[in-house]
Amino acid sequence: MKVLILNGTHQNKYQHTLDSISNTYESQNHSVKILNLEQLNLNYCIGCWSCWFKTPGKCFHNDDTPMVLKNAINSDLVVFFSENTLGFVNSLTKNVQDKLIPLVHPYVELINGELHHRKRYQKYPYIGLIFMDKAMNKTDFDITKEIYLEFAADLRTKLAFACHSCGKEDISYEDICI
Repeated sequence: MKVLILNGTHQNKYQHTLDSISNTYESQNHSVKILNLEQLNLNYCIGCWSCWFKTPGKCFHNDDTPMVLKNAINSDLVVFFSENTLGFVNSLTKNVQDKLIPLVHPYVELINGELHHRKRYQKYPYIGLIFMDKAMNKTDFDITKEIYLEFAADLRTKLAFACHSCGKEDISYEDICI
């Protein structure tokens, strides 16, 4: 299995946790790639939709979005790793989440009574969420988890797991139910 971890934390704040999770995946013969979002050139989405209509997958800003998209669509699991900021994932993580929109078509179809974007690809990676939260705010986590459940549905995939650190500075792979 190919695992992509989108690390939205600042200044390698939870490097020990990332190393622990990565090492465990690798010990089970999974390949792991970590993209440190803070080190990428990812401009904020301006809602021009060029990446959907004019140049699918290529952002108007000419930034690192195509590289992120290629890594995401070629993975089996994409893990969003973020700290709680104002009750949600931080801005780095939300930005990369927004940048994944060209993985689906802009056109919608009715599925189980809900409108969802049409697939652009045959296979989509599962989504995972690791929510580092010193405040131990279960309500923030529950709301964020619900948003990621909908996000996964819009990307025509499933949320494989959502993990709340429950105030622990570091969590391990064993803390994640996969």
